[in-house]
Amino acid sequence: MALFFGGYNIRPEHISAVSSVADQGDQQLRGRFTVQVLLVGGQTLQAAFDDEGLAMKTQLEAKTVAGLI
Repeated sequence: MALFFGGYNIRPEHISAVSSVADQGDQQLRGRFTVQVLLVGGQTLQAAFDDEGLAMKTQLEAKTVAGLI
């Protein structure tokens, strides 16, 4: 099973951490809420969302697939 995140398919064993949902503030017109996935190799992938609920759903899916919860 792979996770589709930020335009990439990621294998669960490559995920080392998933960030909390971050609110970038009202000045952001698009992609106000962000979630980051840290990979084992040190790279960070970031996905931005206009809706906080969708960002939280994606964060939960990433943590579940990676076995972090």
